[in-house]
Amino acid sequence: MNFDTKIESHIFRDMTFLIKRDDLIDEKINGNKAYKFYFLFDTNCNHIVSYGGNQSNAMLSLAYIANRKNIKFTYFTPQLSNYLKNNTNGNLKLALQHGMNIKYAQNPNIESLDFAKENNALFVPQGGAMKESQIGLEILAKHILALKLENFCVFYSSGSGVSSLFLSKFLKQYNIDVWTTNCVGTKEYLIEQFLHLENDKDMHPNIISTNKKISFAKPHRQILEIYKQWLEANIEFDLLYDCIMWQAIADNLHLFKKYKNRLFIHSGGLGGNQTQLKRYEYKKLYNP
Repeated sequence: MNFDTKIESHIFRDMTFLIKRDDLIDEKINGNKAYKFYFLFDTNCNHIVSYGGNQSNAMLSLAYIANRKNIKFTYFTPQLSNYLKNNTNGNLKLALQHGMNIKYAQNPNIESLDFAKENNALFVPQGGAMKESQIGLEILAKHILALKLENFCVFYSSGSGVSSLFLSKFLKQYNIDVWTTNCVGTKEYLIEQFLHLENDKDMHPNIISTNKKISFAKPHRQILEIYKQWLEANIEFDLLYDCIMWQAIADNLHLFKKYKNRLFIHSGGLGGNQTQLKRYEYKKLYNP
């Protein structure tokens, strides 16, 4: 994997941003998944167990890693719709092709943990929210520091929040601000996720939110416009996380005028756009 990805300069809402193209780390695993699951490549285990949604980027990344290590991967998720059972697509289809064993559960978080204990397997919480993930995020922090930017801040979108949290923890000692947004749930929910991994609130990233509530994974016209705008600049961002981050930035631009440089870290995970765009198409918001 190539973590030394290129930096591009772009104008967004009349403000200059530098973008670290971490979507280019690797064809199979990239963005924040490449960093937070980096420790798995050197972990001695023969079975990984996790849980989450059926189109999760983390699911696909774990399936790829398990396939590459030639070990088992079992994934717990709620029961699929009849349509998805008969028309497997997107990240789910790719993960199954990588050898993922799928199990349906009413309480995936509890049942997956029990299954991992019973089978002496390595348990990876949803989204990779575990302390071991900081090993890879330290690599990202070092690459950012090597840029030697003056008076700058960093933007990193959050699902579980593990990536933005550990990046902030490493950069705080250099007085570098990390900004994130609550893509899943409320701001309070994201803070709760941070506290599970780091009690010191001074280490937490700064959270900004969008002016309008954007329910996770539901089609939203504003987010689609952000997506299209960046496509015109020859960059694709995922619709669930990075496009939400850009909308939050747009709604809080006044906070970032004080910085000479603004660095946005691409979170990768573009495989999920295929199924998400289908939802936009179904709602007649998108015509491919």
